[in-house]
Amino acid sequence: MYVFLALNASIKGWNFHLPFIIVDGTFLKSTHCGTLPVAATQDAGGKVFPLAFAAVDSENDMSWEWFFVKFKKAYGVREGMIIVSNRHESILKATNNVYNEVPHVFCIFQLLGNIQTKFKKKLKRIKDEFLSAVNAYTLKKFNYHMSELEKIDKRVQQYLQEVGYEKWAKVFSASNRYSNMTSNVAKSLTTVIISIRELPICTMLESLRALLQK
Repeated sequence: MYVFLALNASIKGWNFHLPFIIVDGTFLKSTHCGTLPVAATQDAGGKVFPLAFAAVDSENDMSWEWFFVKFKKAYGVREGMIIVSNRHESILKATNNVYNEVPHVFCIFQLLGNIQTKFKKKLKRIKDEFLSAVNAYTLKKFNYHMSELEKIDKRVQQYLQEVGYEKWAKVFSASNRYSNMTSNVAKSLTTVIISIRELPICTMLESLRALLQK
Protein backbone atom coordinates (compact mmCIF):
# COMPACT_ATOMS: atom_id res chain seq x y z
CA MET A 1 0.00 0.00 0.00
CA TYR A 2 2.76 2.48 0.90
CA VAL A 3 6.34 3.26 -0.05
CA PHE A 4 8.83 5.58 1.69
CA LEU A 5 11.94 7.17 0.19
CA ALA A 6 14.73 8.90 2.14
CA LEU A 7 18.16 8.96 0.55
CA ASN A 8 21.27 8.46 2.67
CA ALA A 9 22.56 11.87 1.55
CA SER A 10 19.45 13.51 3.02
CA ILE A 11 19.68 11.51 6.26
CA LYS A 12 23.35 12.45 6.73
CA GLY A 13 22.72 16.06 5.78
CA TRP A 14 19.84 16.52 8.22
CA ASN A 15 22.15 17.19 11.17
CA PHE A 16 23.77 20.09 9.31
CA HIS A 17 20.52 21.87 8.43
CA LEU A 18 17.95 23.78 10.43
CA PRO A 19 16.13 21.51 12.92
CA PHE A 20 12.63 21.98 11.58
CA ILE A 21 10.75 19.78 9.14
CA ILE A 22 7.96 21.04 6.94
CA VAL A 23 5.49 18.43 5.71
CA ASP A 24 2.79 18.59 3.09
CA GLY A 25 0.88 16.25 0.81
CA THR A 26 0.08 16.55 -2.88
CA PHE A 27 -1.97 14.46 -5.31
CA LEU A 28 -0.47 11.78 -7.53
CA LYS A 29 -1.82 11.84 -11.08
CA SER A 30 -0.90 8.40 -12.38
CA THR A 31 -3.40 5.62 -13.09
CA HIS A 32 -3.81 4.58 -9.46
CA CYS A 33 -3.81 8.15 -8.09
CA GLY A 34 -2.98 8.43 -4.38
CA THR A 35 -1.06 11.04 -2.39
CA LEU A 36 2.59 12.05 -2.21
CA PRO A 37 3.62 13.20 1.30
CA VAL A 38 6.84 15.22 1.33
CA ALA A 39 9.14 16.48 4.08
CA ALA A 40 11.80 19.15 3.67
CA THR A 41 13.89 21.62 5.61
CA GLN A 42 16.25 24.51 4.79
CA ASP A 43 19.93 25.25 5.07
CA ALA A 44 21.28 28.36 6.80
CA GLY A 45 21.04 30.24 3.51
CA GLY A 46 17.33 29.50 3.14
CA LYS A 47 17.67 26.91 0.37
CA VAL A 48 15.31 23.93 0.26
CA PHE A 49 16.76 20.60 1.45
CA PRO A 50 14.48 17.61 0.65
CA LEU A 51 14.26 14.97 3.37
CA ALA A 52 11.67 12.35 2.44
CA PHE A 53 8.93 11.34 0.02
CA ALA A 54 6.25 8.68 0.16
CA ALA A 55 3.43 7.29 -1.92
CA VAL A 56 0.22 6.40 -0.06
CA ASP A 57 -3.42 5.77 -0.91
CA SER A 58 -4.72 9.06 0.53
CA GLU A 59 -4.23 11.56 3.34
CA ASN A 60 -5.73 9.63 6.24
CA ASP A 61 -4.85 8.75 9.84
CA MET A 62 -3.13 5.47 8.95
CA SER A 63 -1.02 6.78 6.08
CA TRP A 64 0.24 9.88 7.87
CA GLU A 65 1.10 7.92 11.03
CA TRP A 66 2.96 5.37 8.89
CA PHE A 67 4.87 8.21 7.20
CA PHE A 68 5.97 9.74 10.51
CA VAL A 69 6.95 6.33 11.94
CA LYS A 70 9.22 5.77 8.92
CA PHE A 71 10.52 9.33 9.12
CA LYS A 72 11.37 9.00 12.80
CA LYS A 73 13.17 5.70 12.17
CA ALA A 74 15.29 7.40 9.49
CA TYR A 75 15.87 10.79 11.14
CA GLY A 76 15.19 10.38 14.85
CA VAL A 77 14.76 13.46 17.04
CA ARG A 78 17.03 16.51 17.27
CA GLU A 79 17.36 19.14 19.95
CA GLY A 80 15.20 22.15 19.10
CA MET A 81 13.29 20.19 16.46
CA ILE A 82 9.94 21.53 15.29
CA ILE A 83 7.33 20.29 12.79
CA VAL A 84 5.46 22.71 10.53
CA SER A 85 2.35 21.75 8.56
CA ASN A 86 -1.18 22.75 7.70
CA ARG A 87 -3.99 21.84 10.09
CA HIS A 88 -4.92 18.55 8.44
CA GLU A 89 -6.57 16.43 11.12
CA SER A 90 -4.62 13.29 10.23
CA ILE A 91 -1.28 15.12 10.46
CA LEU A 92 -2.26 16.44 13.89
CA LYS A 93 -3.07 12.93 15.12
CA ALA A 94 0.06 11.40 13.60
CA THR A 95 2.49 13.93 15.06
CA ASN A 96 0.82 13.61 18.45
CA ASN A 97 1.19 9.82 18.36
CA VAL A 98 4.69 9.57 16.85
CA TYR A 99 6.41 12.86 17.70
CA ASN A 100 4.64 13.94 20.87
CA GLU A 101 7.94 15.24 22.27
CA VAL A 102 8.35 17.66 19.35
CA PRO A 103 6.40 20.95 19.04
CA HIS A 104 4.01 20.97 16.08
CA VAL A 105 3.10 24.38 14.65
CA PHE A 106 0.94 25.60 11.79
CA CYS A 107 1.46 27.40 8.50
CA ILE A 108 0.18 30.93 9.11
CA PHE A 109 -1.06 31.38 5.53
CA GLN A 110 -3.23 28.29 5.80
CA LEU A 111 -4.53 29.52 9.16
CA LEU A 112 -5.18 32.95 7.65
CA GLY A 113 -7.11 31.28 4.83
CA ASN A 114 -9.27 29.51 7.41
CA ILE A 115 -9.95 32.82 9.13
CA GLN A 116 -10.88 34.52 5.86
CA THR A 117 -13.25 31.68 4.98
CA LYS A 118 -14.85 31.65 8.42
CA PHE A 119 -15.08 35.42 9.00
CA LYS A 120 -15.90 37.33 5.85
CA LYS A 121 -15.99 40.94 7.05
CA LYS A 122 -13.15 43.49 7.33
CA LEU A 123 -10.67 40.95 5.97
CA LYS A 124 -7.91 43.47 5.19
CA ARG A 125 -7.83 44.77 8.78
CA ILE A 126 -8.03 41.25 10.19
CA LYS A 127 -5.14 40.13 7.99
CA ASP A 128 -2.94 43.08 9.01
CA GLU A 129 -3.52 42.62 12.75
CA PHE A 130 -3.18 38.84 12.55
CA LEU A 131 0.18 39.00 10.74
CA SER A 132 1.38 41.65 13.18
CA ALA A 133 0.44 39.39 16.09
CA VAL A 134 2.19 36.44 14.40
CA ASN A 135 5.46 38.35 14.05
CA ALA A 136 5.40 40.17 17.40
CA TYR A 137 8.58 39.50 19.41
CA THR A 138 7.25 40.81 22.73
CA LEU A 139 4.17 39.87 24.71
CA LYS A 140 3.22 43.55 24.94
CA LYS A 141 3.06 43.93 21.15
CA PHE A 142 1.26 40.61 20.77
CA ASN A 143 -1.40 41.61 23.28
CA TYR A 144 -1.84 44.97 21.56
CA HIS A 145 -2.54 43.40 18.16
CA MET A 146 -4.83 40.78 19.69
CA SER A 147 -6.83 43.54 21.39
CA GLU A 148 -7.11 45.28 18.01
CA LEU A 149 -8.38 42.03 16.52
CA GLU A 150 -10.94 41.78 19.31
CA LYS A 151 -12.19 45.27 18.44
CA ILE A 152 -12.61 44.25 14.80
CA ASP A 153 -14.31 40.92 15.50
CA LYS A 154 -14.31 39.14 18.88
CA ARG A 155 -14.91 35.81 17.16
CA VAL A 156 -11.51 35.95 15.43
CA GLN A 157 -9.66 36.46 18.71
CA GLN A 158 -11.60 33.58 20.28
CA TYR A 159 -10.91 31.34 17.30
CA LEU A 160 -7.16 31.97 17.45
CA GLN A 161 -7.15 31.33 21.18
CA GLU A 162 -8.84 27.97 20.58
CA VAL A 163 -6.24 27.07 17.92
CA GLY A 164 -3.53 27.78 20.51
CA TYR A 165 -1.20 30.77 20.47
CA GLU A 166 1.85 28.48 20.64
CA LYS A 167 0.85 27.00 17.27
CA TRP A 168 1.23 30.20 15.24
CA ALA A 169 2.68 33.13 17.22
CA LYS A 170 6.45 33.65 17.45
CA VAL A 171 6.37 35.00 20.99
CA PHE A 172 4.71 31.78 22.27
CA SER A 173 6.66 29.27 20.18
CA ALA A 174 8.27 26.50 22.25
CA SER A 175 11.14 26.23 19.73
CA ASN A 176 12.90 28.58 17.36
CA ARG A 177 10.97 28.76 14.07
CA TYR A 178 13.86 30.56 12.34
CA SER A 179 11.30 33.00 10.92
CA ASN A 180 9.79 30.11 8.96
CA MET A 181 6.09 30.64 9.55
CA THR A 182 4.67 28.87 6.48
CA SER A 183 4.73 25.51 4.70
CA ASN A 184 6.08 27.17 1.53
CA VAL A 185 9.31 25.12 1.62
CA ALA A 186 7.36 21.87 1.10
CA LYS A 187 5.01 23.51 -1.40
CA SER A 188 8.00 24.75 -3.42
CA LEU A 189 9.24 21.17 -3.56
CA THR A 190 5.89 19.81 -4.75
CA THR A 191 5.85 22.48 -7.46
CA VAL A 192 9.26 21.36 -8.74
CA ILE A 193 8.07 17.74 -9.02
CA ILE A 194 4.69 18.52 -10.60
CA SER A 195 5.46 16.55 -13.79
CA ILE A 196 6.96 13.64 -11.83
CA ARG A 197 3.62 13.12 -10.06
CA GLU A 198 2.12 11.85 -13.33
CA LEU A 199 4.52 8.90 -13.59
CA PRO A 200 3.95 5.28 -12.47
CA ILE A 201 5.19 4.69 -8.91
CA CYS A 202 8.51 2.95 -9.68
CA THR A 203 9.39 5.46 -12.41
CA MET A 204 8.37 8.30 -10.11
CA LEU A 205 10.66 7.08 -7.32
CA GLU A 206 13.58 6.75 -9.72
CA SER A 207 12.87 10.27 -11.06
CA LEU A 208 12.85 11.66 -7.51
CA ARG A 209 16.16 9.94 -6.80
CA ALA A 210 17.67 11.38 -9.98
CA LEU A 211 16.33 14.85 -9.16
CA LEU A 212 17.84 14.79 -5.67
CA GLN A 213 21.14 13.47 -6.95
CA LYS A 214 21.23 16.24 -9.58
